[in-house]
Amino acid sequence: MFAANVLCQPWDLEDEGIDCVLDRLQGELGASGITVRASGPPVRQLRRHASVEPRVFQTLGGLYFQPDADKYGATRIKPVVADWVKSRNPLSKIADACGKRGLQFRAAVYTRRLECIVSRHPEFAVKSCFGDVSPGRMCQHNPDAAEFFRAMVADLSAYEAAVAVELCDLDQPFETDLLDAAAAENLGSAGSELFGVCFCESCLQAAGVGGVDTESAHRSAQVTLLRGFESGEPLEGNLDEHAPLQDFIRNRCDAHAAFIESIRAHAESNVALHIPADRIGSATVGVSACDAIIADIVTYESDRLLSPFDGAHFDVRREVQAKVRVPAGGDAALLIKTLNQLSDQGLDGITLDHYAEMGDAEFTAAKQAIRYARRTATA
Repeated sequence: MFAANVLCQPWDLEDEGIDCVLDRLQGELGASGITVRASGPPVRQLRRHASVEPRVFQTLGGLYFQPDADKYGATRIKPVVADWVKSRNPLSKIADACGKRGLQFRAAVYTRRLECIVSRHPEFAVKSCFGDVSPGRMCQHNPDAAEFFRAMVADLSAYEAAVAVELCDLDQPFETDLLDAAAAENLGSAGSELFGVCFCESCLQAAGVGGVDTESAHRSAQVTLLRGFESGEPLEGNLDEHAPLQDFIRNRCDAHAAFIESIRAHAESNVALHIPADRIGSATVGVSACDAIIADIVTYESDRLLSPFDGAHFDVRREVQAKVRVPAGGDAALLIKTLNQLSDQGLDGITLDHYAEMGDAEFTAAKQAIRYARRTATA
C-alpha cells in the first residue's frame, strides 16, 4: 500500500489543535498518515503559521511522551521527559486521534542523540580512540543504553494506533559530535569516520570477548589519526588495513546489526530505518532487520531526479522523505515535479517534511502531488 505521510512536530499539532490539523491533513491534503517526532535533541524552530505562539519554539530535547516506567526496569538510565511536555502526554492524544480517523500513526525517535540524557550519564557516551567523551551521543553498545533504546521503541510501538516506529539516527554503526564541520573536512572522509569509531569500555570489552586484539586495534587507530594530525593532509581511502583494527570495526558493525535486530524483536509494530540523503549508499548494516527504509531527498532542481535508491538494492519496503519547503524565490511547481518523479519510480511511500513548513503554496502543491502519487501507485 502506498503511504502519503506528513512529518509533524507534536508541539505544532498541540498548539494548532490536534483535531483541526488532522482534519486538514486527512480531509484537504489527502494524507494517509502522519509521522510524529517522539524524542529528540535540542530544538530551536521558527514557526511559519500565523496562529501559533511562541513564534520560536525551543526545547532541550528528551522524550516527547510519558514513558511506561515498567518497561525501563532493566536499565540504569531513567527516561528524561522534555521540558515542554511537563505532566501531559500529547503523543498519546495524537495517536488516539489518528486511530479514530483511520490515519496511520508513526513515531519517529532519536536514540543516540538525546543530549539531555548523555549530560546526566556521561559514562554511557561515545568515546574516541583518544578517550574524548562525546557531549551528546550515547553508545548503543553500552548494555544500559541498548536496553533503554529497546524499551523506548517497545513503549512507543505499544500505542494502539502505531503502525511503525522510525529510527532516525541508527543508519551507521558509529556517530560522534566531537568534530565540527571544519575539523571533519581537515581530517578527510576516512579520518573523520575513524575518529567517530567508539572505543568506550563497553565496545572494547565486547570486542575483546569476541576475540579481537583490542589493545592493538586501539593503538592502530591512534597512530593512524596522529599521522594525519602531524602531516596536515586529509586521510582518505582505506585506513583499516591493520588487521586488529579491521577486526575491531567489523566486530562493532556486526554488533550494530545485532542491536537493530534486537530492537525489531522488542517492537510490537513495524520498524523503519531513516537514512540521510548523503548516506544511502553506505547504509547496509542492519537494514535487513527492518521492515522499511526511508531515505531523504533534498533537492528540487534537477530535470530528472534520481531515486536515492539507484545503485542500492534493499529487499524491504522503500520510502522517501522530502523537504516540503520551497526555496526562497522558487516555484511550488518544483515540489509537484519532484514528488511526481518519485512516484513514477515505484516507491512505496512519501513523507513530507514537515507540516509546520507548509505555507499555502506548499500545501496546494503537496495536495496535487499526493493525488498524482496515488493514481500512479494504483495504475
